[in-house]
Amino acid sequence: MFLVLALIAAVALTGCGSGSSEAGTQTQGSSDEKIVIQLNSSQSRGTLAWIGAHRMQEIIDEELGPDRVEIQFFSDGQLGTDSAILEGMLLGTHDALIVGTPITAVDSKFSLFDLPFLFTSREEVEAVTKGEIAKD
Repeated sequence: MFLVLALIAAVALTGCGSGSSEAGTQTQGSSDEKIVIQLNSSQSRGTLAWIGAHRMQEIIDEELGPDRVEIQFFSDGQLGTDSAILEGMLLGTHDALIVGTPITAVDSKFSLFDLPFLFTSREEVEAVTKGEIAKD
């Protein structure tokens, strides 16, 4: 999920929109152009990942202004299955996806890793998953 949220943030912060000039070179879109991202999830509203995605919209609004990036949220697989959306992302027909952690079916303790913003770096992830905490 962290990777997907990072992808959304990267898309939101880098902007989009390019066009061709008369000479066929790429021109950058207007910096005032609103970015719209459709975010699909097979998870229901109210899950930790879903709440985290909405918090991400709030952070983007605080950093860039409320009219710069719009995230359109689709829960319960409204736009399709996870695999169909992932394929669509590769083809450029879908923007973003929240993917749950399948290992939670094995042990619910793993749902801890679905918490958004839990770690701030890869080093923190390794310290937790390979350190003293992991031994408990």
